[in-house]
Amino acid sequence: MSAAEGEITGRLLWDLRRNLFAAASRRAARDSRSDGNARTIAMRGWSVFHRPRSAANTREALQLWECALDIDPGSMSAKIGIALALVSNFWYGWSRSFQQDGARAERLLLEVFAVDPSDITARIVMGILRRLQGRLTEPKIELESVPALDRNVAGLRQLGATLVYLGQPEAAIRPLERSIRLSPYEANVGFNYTYMGLCHLLLGPVDKAIDYLRMARTSNLRIYIVHLYLAAALALNGDLDEARATLVEGIKLKSEVNSLAAWQIYRPWETNPQYLALRANTLDVGLHRAGFSVEGAPAVARPPAEPLSAESRAG
Repeated sequence: MSAAEGEITGRLLWDLRRNLFAAASRRAARDSRSDGNARTIAMRGWSVFHRPRSAANTREALQLWECALDIDPGSMSAKIGIALALVSNFWYGWSRSFQQDGARAERLLLEVFAVDPSDITARIVMGILRRLQGRLTEPKIELESVPALDRNVAGLRQLGATLVYLGQPEAAIRPLERSIRLSPYEANVGFNYTYMGLCHLLLGPVDKAIDYLRMARTSNLRIYIVHLYLAAALALNGDLDEARATLVEGIKLKSEVNSLAAWQIYRPWETNPQYLALRANTLDVGLHRAGFSVEGAPAVARPPAEPLSAESRAG
Protein backbone atom coordinates (compact mmCIF):
# COMPACT_ATOMS: atom_id res chain seq x y z
CA MET A 1 0.00 0.00 0.00
CA SER A 2 1.38 3.41 -0.95
CA ALA A 3 1.64 6.30 1.51
CA ALA A 4 -1.25 8.07 -0.26
CA GLU A 5 -3.43 4.94 -0.13
CA GLY A 6 -2.57 4.47 3.55
CA GLU A 7 -3.58 8.05 4.30
CA ILE A 8 -6.91 7.64 2.47
CA THR A 9 -7.55 4.37 4.33
CA GLY A 10 -6.76 6.02 7.66
CA ARG A 11 -9.15 8.87 6.90
CA LEU A 12 -11.92 6.44 5.94
CA LEU A 13 -11.39 4.41 9.14
CA TRP A 14 -11.57 7.57 11.26
CA ASP A 15 -14.76 8.74 9.49
CA LEU A 16 -16.29 5.26 9.90
CA ARG A 17 -15.48 5.27 13.62
CA ARG A 18 -16.99 8.73 14.07
CA ASN A 19 -20.11 7.77 12.12
CA LEU A 20 -20.55 4.61 14.19
CA PHE A 21 -20.52 6.70 17.38
CA ALA A 22 -23.12 9.06 15.92
CA ALA A 23 -25.31 6.19 14.71
CA ALA A 24 -25.20 4.51 18.13
CA SER A 25 -26.25 7.75 19.76
CA ARG A 26 -29.22 8.18 17.39
CA ARG A 27 -30.38 4.61 17.94
CA ALA A 28 -30.16 5.03 21.71
CA ALA A 29 -32.12 8.27 21.60
CA ARG A 30 -34.96 6.56 19.68
CA ASP A 31 -35.08 3.45 21.88
CA SER A 32 -35.69 4.13 25.56
CA ARG A 33 -35.01 0.47 26.33
CA SER A 34 -31.33 1.05 25.54
CA ASP A 35 -30.96 3.11 28.72
CA GLY A 36 -30.08 -0.13 30.50
CA ASN A 37 -27.54 -1.18 27.91
CA ALA A 38 -24.05 -0.28 29.14
CA ARG A 39 -22.43 -0.72 25.74
CA THR A 40 -24.90 1.61 24.02
CA ILE A 41 -24.66 4.21 26.78
CA ALA A 42 -20.87 4.14 26.57
CA MET A 43 -21.10 4.65 22.80
CA ARG A 44 -23.37 7.62 23.40
CA GLY A 45 -20.67 9.03 25.65
CA TRP A 46 -18.10 8.75 22.86
CA SER A 47 -20.48 10.39 20.42
CA VAL A 48 -20.95 13.33 22.77
CA PHE A 49 -17.22 13.60 23.45
CA HIS A 50 -16.51 13.87 19.72
CA ARG A 51 -18.64 16.98 19.45
CA PRO A 52 -16.77 20.33 19.47
CA ARG A 53 -14.98 20.38 22.82
CA SER A 54 -16.64 22.26 25.68
CA ALA A 55 -17.02 21.86 29.43
CA ALA A 56 -20.70 20.98 28.98
CA ASN A 57 -20.05 18.30 26.34
CA THR A 58 -17.25 16.77 28.39
CA ARG A 59 -19.46 16.75 31.48
CA GLU A 60 -22.31 15.07 29.58
CA ALA A 61 -19.96 12.43 28.16
CA LEU A 62 -18.54 11.76 31.62
CA GLN A 63 -22.03 11.29 33.06
CA LEU A 64 -22.89 8.76 30.34
CA TRP A 65 -19.67 6.83 30.92
CA GLU A 66 -20.24 6.82 34.69
CA CYS A 67 -23.74 5.45 34.07
CA ALA A 68 -22.36 2.73 31.78
CA LEU A 69 -19.76 1.75 34.37
CA ASP A 70 -22.41 1.55 37.09
CA ILE A 71 -24.36 -0.90 34.94
CA ASP A 72 -21.32 -2.87 33.83
CA PRO A 73 -18.29 -2.46 36.16
CA GLY A 74 -16.16 -4.29 33.60
CA SER A 75 -16.88 -1.93 30.69
CA MET A 76 -13.50 -1.03 29.21
CA SER A 77 -15.07 1.57 26.92
CA ALA A 78 -16.54 3.36 29.94
CA LYS A 79 -13.28 3.15 31.90
CA ILE A 80 -11.27 4.65 29.04
CA GLY A 81 -13.90 7.34 28.50
CA ILE A 82 -13.95 8.36 32.17
CA ALA A 83 -10.16 8.54 32.24
CA LEU A 84 -10.17 10.69 29.09
CA ALA A 85 -12.80 13.05 30.50
CA LEU A 86 -10.90 13.45 33.77
CA VAL A 87 -7.60 14.34 32.11
CA SER A 88 -9.35 16.55 29.54
CA ASN A 89 -11.03 18.57 32.26
CA PHE A 90 -7.64 19.43 33.73
CA TRP A 91 -6.01 20.05 30.35
CA TYR A 92 -8.64 22.60 29.34
CA GLY A 93 -8.80 24.28 32.74
CA TRP A 94 -12.19 22.90 33.78
CA SER A 95 -11.05 20.98 36.87
CA ARG A 96 -9.13 21.80 40.04
CA SER A 97 -8.78 18.31 41.44
CA PHE A 98 -6.07 16.76 39.29
CA GLN A 99 -4.51 14.79 42.14
CA GLN A 100 -7.73 12.91 42.77
CA ASP A 101 -8.87 12.78 39.13
CA GLY A 102 -5.42 11.79 37.87
CA ALA A 103 -5.17 8.94 40.37
CA ARG A 104 -8.57 7.62 39.34
CA ALA A 105 -7.80 7.97 35.62
CA GLU A 106 -4.59 6.00 36.08
CA ARG A 107 -6.34 3.30 38.09
CA LEU A 108 -8.99 2.85 35.38
CA LEU A 109 -6.41 2.71 32.61
CA LEU A 110 -4.36 0.11 34.48
CA GLU A 111 -7.52 -1.99 34.80
CA VAL A 112 -7.95 -1.78 31.03
CA PHE A 113 -4.30 -2.73 30.41
CA ALA A 114 -4.70 -5.74 32.69
CA VAL A 115 -7.26 -7.06 30.18
CA ASP A 116 -5.86 -5.63 26.94
CA PRO A 117 -2.40 -4.03 27.13
CA SER A 118 -2.54 -3.15 23.43
CA ASP A 119 -5.69 -0.98 23.53
CA ILE A 120 -4.75 2.03 21.37
CA THR A 121 -7.18 4.53 22.85
CA ALA A 122 -6.16 3.65 26.41
CA ARG A 123 -2.50 4.10 25.49
CA ILE A 124 -3.21 7.52 23.98
CA VAL A 125 -5.08 8.59 27.12
CA MET A 126 -2.22 7.32 29.28
CA GLY A 127 0.12 9.42 27.15
CA ILE A 128 -1.97 12.52 27.87
CA LEU A 129 -2.01 11.70 31.59
CA ARG A 130 1.77 11.28 31.71
CA ARG A 131 2.19 14.62 29.96
CA LEU A 132 -0.02 16.36 32.50
CA GLN A 133 2.05 14.75 35.25
CA GLY A 134 5.14 16.39 33.74
CA ARG A 135 6.59 13.04 32.69
CA LEU A 136 7.04 14.11 29.08
CA THR A 137 9.51 11.48 27.90
CA GLU A 138 7.10 8.67 28.77
CA PRO A 139 4.20 9.82 26.55
CA LYS A 140 6.60 10.36 23.65
CA ILE A 141 7.78 6.75 23.94
CA GLU A 142 4.24 5.52 24.61
CA LEU A 143 2.70 7.32 21.65
CA GLU A 144 5.49 6.49 19.22
CA SER A 145 5.03 2.81 20.07
CA VAL A 146 1.28 2.81 19.32
CA PRO A 147 0.60 0.40 16.44
CA ALA A 148 -0.59 2.13 13.25
CA LEU A 149 -0.09 5.54 14.85
CA ASP A 150 0.38 7.00 11.39
CA ARG A 151 -3.32 6.36 10.75
CA ASN A 152 -4.68 7.49 14.12
CA VAL A 153 -5.85 11.11 14.18
CA ALA A 154 -5.95 11.47 17.96
CA GLY A 155 -2.64 9.67 18.46
CA LEU A 156 -0.85 11.89 15.95
CA ARG A 157 -2.32 15.00 17.57
CA GLN A 158 -1.18 13.95 21.03
CA LEU A 159 2.28 12.99 19.78
CA GLY A 160 2.58 16.44 18.24
CA ALA A 161 1.48 18.12 21.46
CA THR A 162 3.98 16.09 23.47
CA LEU A 163 6.83 17.03 21.12
CA VAL A 164 5.89 20.71 21.42
CA TYR A 165 6.12 20.63 25.23
CA LEU A 166 9.40 18.74 24.96
CA GLY A 167 10.73 21.80 23.16
CA GLN A 168 10.76 20.12 19.74
CA PRO A 169 8.26 22.17 17.70
CA GLU A 170 9.91 21.34 14.36
CA ALA A 171 9.46 17.63 15.00
CA ALA A 172 5.87 18.23 16.14
CA ILE A 173 4.75 19.76 12.85
CA ARG A 174 4.84 16.54 10.82
CA PRO A 175 2.46 14.42 12.96
CA LEU A 176 0.14 17.39 13.39
CA GLU A 177 -0.03 18.02 9.65
CA ARG A 178 -0.68 14.33 9.01
CA SER A 179 -3.48 14.30 11.57
CA ILE A 180 -5.11 17.23 9.75
CA ARG A 181 -4.80 15.50 6.37
CA LEU A 182 -6.37 12.31 7.72
CA SER A 183 -9.48 14.09 8.99
CA PRO A 184 -9.64 17.74 7.90
CA TYR A 185 -13.31 18.11 8.86
CA GLU A 186 -13.16 16.46 12.29
CA ALA A 187 -15.10 18.45 14.90
CA ASN A 188 -11.99 19.11 16.97
CA VAL A 189 -9.44 19.66 14.23
CA GLY A 190 -9.01 23.12 15.76
CA PHE A 191 -6.69 21.60 18.36
CA ASN A 192 -4.34 20.61 15.56
CA TYR A 193 -4.42 24.21 14.39
CA THR A 194 -3.71 25.32 17.95
CA TYR A 195 -0.58 23.20 18.26
CA MET A 196 0.51 24.12 14.74
CA GLY A 197 0.12 27.77 15.66
CA LEU A 198 2.14 27.26 18.83
CA CYS A 199 4.89 25.51 16.84
CA HIS A 200 5.22 28.45 14.46
CA LEU A 201 4.95 30.93 17.33
CA LEU A 202 7.91 29.25 19.04
CA LEU A 203 9.87 28.94 15.79
CA GLY A 204 8.76 31.97 13.78
CA PRO A 205 7.59 33.44 11.50
CA VAL A 206 4.57 34.63 13.42
CA ASP A 207 2.41 35.19 10.35
CA LYS A 208 1.99 31.41 10.01
CA ALA A 209 1.24 31.20 13.73
CA ILE A 210 -1.46 33.85 13.36
CA ASP A 211 -3.08 32.03 10.43
CA TYR A 212 -3.27 28.71 12.28
CA LEU A 213 -4.45 30.30 15.52
CA ARG A 214 -7.18 32.25 13.77
CA MET A 215 -8.42 28.94 12.30
CA ALA A 216 -8.24 27.37 15.76
CA ARG A 217 -10.26 30.21 17.27
CA THR A 218 -12.87 30.00 14.50
CA SER A 219 -13.13 26.25 15.07
CA ASN A 220 -13.88 26.63 18.79
CA LEU A 221 -14.27 29.96 20.57
CA ARG A 222 -14.47 28.35 24.02
CA ILE A 223 -10.81 27.34 24.51
CA TYR A 224 -9.04 30.07 26.47
CA ILE A 225 -5.48 29.10 25.58
CA VAL A 226 -6.10 29.68 21.87
CA HIS A 227 -6.92 33.33 22.55
CA LEU A 228 -3.77 33.74 24.64
CA TYR A 229 -1.52 32.16 22.01
CA LEU A 230 -3.11 34.35 19.32
CA ALA A 231 -2.72 37.48 21.45
CA ALA A 232 0.99 36.75 21.82
CA ALA A 233 1.45 36.14 18.08
CA LEU A 234 -0.43 39.33 17.17
CA ALA A 235 1.63 41.37 19.62
CA LEU A 236 4.89 39.99 18.21
CA ASN A 237 3.61 40.96 14.77
CA GLY A 238 2.99 44.53 15.95
CA ASP A 239 -0.83 44.28 15.92
CA LEU A 240 -1.12 45.57 19.48
CA ASP A 241 -4.75 46.72 19.49
CA GLU A 242 -6.03 43.37 18.25
CA ALA A 243 -3.61 41.57 20.55
CA ARG A 244 -4.97 43.38 23.61
CA ALA A 245 -8.58 42.72 22.62
CA THR A 246 -7.79 39.03 22.03
CA LEU A 247 -6.03 38.78 25.37
CA VAL A 248 -9.11 40.18 27.12
CA GLU A 249 -11.28 37.52 25.48
CA GLY A 250 -8.94 34.78 26.66
CA ILE A 251 -8.91 36.04 30.24
CA LYS A 252 -12.71 36.24 30.21
CA LEU A 253 -12.78 32.51 29.49
CA LYS A 254 -10.24 31.69 32.23
CA SER A 255 -9.97 34.62 34.60
CA GLU A 256 -7.54 32.80 36.91
CA VAL A 257 -4.84 32.81 34.20
CA ASN A 258 -4.13 36.55 34.18
CA SER A 259 -0.34 36.61 34.51
CA LEU A 260 2.70 34.53 33.63
CA ALA A 261 2.95 33.52 37.27
CA ALA A 262 -0.63 32.22 37.18
CA TRP A 263 0.08 30.55 33.86
CA GLN A 264 2.64 28.27 35.48
CA ILE A 265 0.25 27.40 38.31
CA TYR A 266 -2.53 26.36 35.96
CA ARG A 267 -0.27 24.70 33.38
CA PRO A 268 2.23 22.89 35.63
CA TRP A 269 3.33 20.41 32.97
CA GLU A 270 5.25 23.15 31.11
CA THR A 271 8.60 22.40 32.75
CA ASN A 272 10.91 21.22 29.97
CA PRO A 273 13.94 23.59 29.86
CA GLN A 274 14.17 23.55 26.06
CA TYR A 275 10.49 24.44 25.72
CA LEU A 276 10.70 27.13 28.39
CA ALA A 277 13.70 28.70 26.64
CA LEU A 278 11.76 28.90 23.37
CA ARG A 279 8.70 30.22 25.18
CA ALA A 280 10.65 32.91 27.04
CA ASN A 281 11.84 34.45 23.76
CA THR A 282 8.54 34.27 21.90
CA LEU A 283 5.26 33.49 23.65
CA ASP A 284 6.15 35.22 26.92
CA VAL A 285 7.42 38.33 25.13
CA GLY A 286 4.27 38.53 23.03
CA LEU A 287 1.97 38.12 26.02
CA HIS A 288 3.84 40.84 27.90
CA ARG A 289 3.51 43.21 24.94
CA ALA A 290 -0.21 42.46 24.79
CA GLY A 291 -0.59 43.48 28.44
CA PHE A 292 -0.18 40.20 30.29
CA SER A 293 1.55 40.86 33.60
CA VAL A 294 4.68 38.95 34.55
CA GLU A 295 3.96 38.63 38.25
CA GLY A 296 0.76 38.69 40.22
CA ALA A 297 -1.46 36.18 41.92
CA PRO A 298 -4.25 34.44 40.02
CA ALA A 299 -7.81 35.44 40.87
CA VAL A 300 -8.33 32.10 42.61
CA ALA A 301 -5.09 30.63 43.93
CA ARG A 302 -4.41 26.94 44.13
CA PRO A 303 -1.24 24.87 44.58
CA PRO A 304 0.50 23.46 41.52
CA ALA A 305 -0.30 19.87 40.66
CA GLU A 306 2.34 17.46 41.92
CA PRO A 307 3.27 14.27 40.06
CA LEU A 308 1.35 11.33 41.44
CA SER A 309 3.19 9.33 44.05
CA ALA A 310 4.23 5.75 43.38
CA GLU A 311 1.51 4.62 45.77
CA SER A 312 -1.13 6.60 43.91
CA ARG A 313 0.12 5.31 40.55
CA ALA A 314 -0.32 1.77 41.82
CA GLY A 315 -4.03 2.49 42.28
